[in-house]
Amino acid sequence: MAARLKSFDTTFITPLSEIKDARPELTTDLSGASYAPSPALALQDTLSRSLYAPTHSTPWSARQTTALLIGACTAFWAALGGAIYALMTITG
Repeated sequence: MAARLKSFDTTFITPLSEIKDARPELTTDLSGASYAPSPALALQDTLSRSLYAPTHSTPWSARQTTALLIGACTAFWAALGGAIYALMTITG
Protein backbone atom coordinates (compact mmCIF):
# COMPACT_ATOMS: atom_id res chain seq x y z
CA MET A 1 0.00 0.00 0.00
CA ALA A 2 1.29 3.41 -0.88
CA ALA A 3 2.51 5.67 1.86
CA ARG A 4 0.38 8.74 2.59
CA LEU A 5 1.82 12.16 1.95
CA LYS A 6 2.49 14.10 5.10
CA SER A 7 2.51 17.47 3.29
CA PHE A 8 1.26 18.73 -0.04
CA ASP A 9 2.11 21.50 -2.45
CA THR A 10 0.01 24.64 -1.89
CA THR A 11 1.25 26.65 -4.84
CA PHE A 12 -1.90 26.10 -6.92
CA ILE A 13 -4.47 26.48 -4.12
CA THR A 14 -6.28 29.83 -4.08
CA PRO A 15 -7.07 31.20 -0.63
CA LEU A 16 -10.76 31.43 0.26
CA SER A 17 -10.61 35.20 0.81
CA GLU A 18 -9.50 35.73 -2.80
CA ILE A 19 -12.30 33.52 -4.10
CA LYS A 20 -14.93 35.49 -2.17
CA ASP A 21 -13.55 38.80 -3.42
CA ALA A 22 -13.45 37.63 -7.05
CA ARG A 23 -17.19 36.83 -7.27
CA PRO A 24 -19.08 39.10 -9.70
CA GLU A 25 -22.07 41.07 -8.47
CA LEU A 26 -25.44 39.69 -9.58
CA THR A 27 -27.75 42.23 -11.20
CA THR A 28 -31.45 41.57 -11.64
CA ASP A 29 -32.46 44.86 -13.24
CA LEU A 30 -33.69 43.95 -16.73
CA SER A 31 -35.24 47.32 -17.58
CA GLY A 32 -32.33 48.39 -19.77
CA ALA A 33 -31.55 44.97 -21.21
CA SER A 34 -30.94 44.78 -24.94
CA TYR A 35 -31.97 41.10 -25.08
CA ALA A 36 -35.18 39.22 -24.49
CA PRO A 37 -35.88 38.34 -20.86
CA SER A 38 -35.71 34.76 -19.72
CA PRO A 39 -38.67 32.41 -20.29
CA ALA A 40 -39.29 32.30 -16.54
CA LEU A 41 -39.67 36.07 -16.34
CA ALA A 42 -41.91 36.07 -19.41
CA LEU A 43 -44.09 33.38 -17.80
CA GLN A 44 -44.32 35.35 -14.56
CA ASP A 45 -45.32 38.46 -16.48
CA THR A 46 -47.97 36.59 -18.48
CA LEU A 47 -49.41 34.96 -15.37
CA SER A 48 -49.54 38.20 -13.43
CA ARG A 49 -51.35 39.92 -16.31
CA SER A 50 -53.83 37.08 -16.77
CA LEU A 51 -54.54 36.57 -13.05
CA TYR A 52 -55.23 40.23 -12.38
CA ALA A 53 -56.97 41.02 -15.66
CA PRO A 54 -60.57 42.15 -15.49
CA THR A 55 -62.94 39.22 -15.69
CA HIS A 56 -65.36 38.93 -18.56
CA SER A 57 -68.85 37.55 -18.27
CA THR A 58 -69.10 33.92 -19.26
CA PRO A 59 -71.03 33.20 -22.45
CA TRP A 60 -73.01 30.44 -20.72
CA SER A 61 -75.23 30.78 -17.71
CA ALA A 62 -74.90 28.44 -14.75
CA ARG A 63 -78.10 26.66 -15.77
CA GLN A 64 -76.77 25.94 -19.28
CA THR A 65 -73.46 24.70 -17.89
CA THR A 66 -75.23 22.37 -15.48
CA ALA A 67 -77.49 21.03 -18.25
CA LEU A 68 -74.47 20.36 -20.47
CA LEU A 69 -72.63 18.57 -17.68
CA ILE A 70 -75.60 16.37 -16.80
CA GLY A 71 -76.25 15.62 -20.48
CA ALA A 72 -72.64 14.68 -21.17
CA CYS A 73 -72.40 12.45 -18.09
CA THR A 74 -75.71 10.77 -18.93
CA ALA A 75 -74.57 10.11 -22.50
CA PHE A 76 -71.28 8.67 -21.28
CA TRP A 77 -72.87 6.31 -18.77
CA ALA A 78 -75.56 5.27 -21.26
CA ALA A 79 -72.90 4.44 -23.85
CA LEU A 80 -70.87 2.52 -21.27
CA GLY A 81 -73.95 0.62 -20.11
CA GLY A 82 -74.86 -0.16 -23.71
CA ALA A 83 -71.38 -1.48 -24.41
CA ILE A 84 -71.44 -3.69 -21.32
CA TYR A 85 -74.89 -4.98 -22.23
CA ALA A 86 -73.74 -5.73 -25.78
CA LEU A 87 -70.68 -7.60 -24.53
CA MET A 88 -72.79 -9.62 -22.10
CA THR A 89 -75.29 -10.63 -24.80
CA ILE A 90 -72.54 -11.57 -27.27
CA THR A 91 -70.66 -13.81 -24.84
CA GLY A 92 -73.69 -15.11 -22.98
